[in-house]
Amino acid sequence: MDLFSFLDGASPWWWIAFGVVLGAVEMLSFSFFLIWPGLAAICVGLIMVIFPEMSGSAQLGLFAVLSIILTVLGRIYVARFKGETENPGLNERHKRLIGRGAVAAEAFQDGEGAVHVGDVRWSARLQPGQPDVDAGARLRIVDVDGMTLLVESRPG
Repeated sequence: MDLFSFLDGASPWWWIAFGVVLGAVEMLSFSFFLIWPGLAAICVGLIMVIFPEMSGSAQLGLFAVLSIILTVLGRIYVARFKGETENPGLNERHKRLIGRGAVAAEAFQDGEGAVHVGDVRWSARLQPGQPDVDAGARLRIVDVDGMTLLVESRPG
């Protein structure tokens, strides 16, 4: 007895419904993974319209192969567009601060202190090797570590 005989004579609509369910779960999870097996299931359903006597083993084998192929091709296709946006720092707002000027809000001690960037106060740390600065010193942001700005003295 075939392990997948329960699929023998299955309606193509079962595969299409399975693909739609996977697509719905994808929309809830935003994983960008389930869309590819969902499309593979829909393809199996469409192929079964042409070949309705396909065995259960052949259906699952076709589903597995199409899932792998569509997942690989889909990942390659999606990777082409990753990072392409009108505003590249949109989801990494801290990167927008790099290069901007800051003013020491307090005197730095042992390289630690706070700065004002515009009207916002940030924790800050001087770059290694930089001498401590007094309140009001002009600084430049060179990097961000979590919620702490890495700053250096700037002339003037």
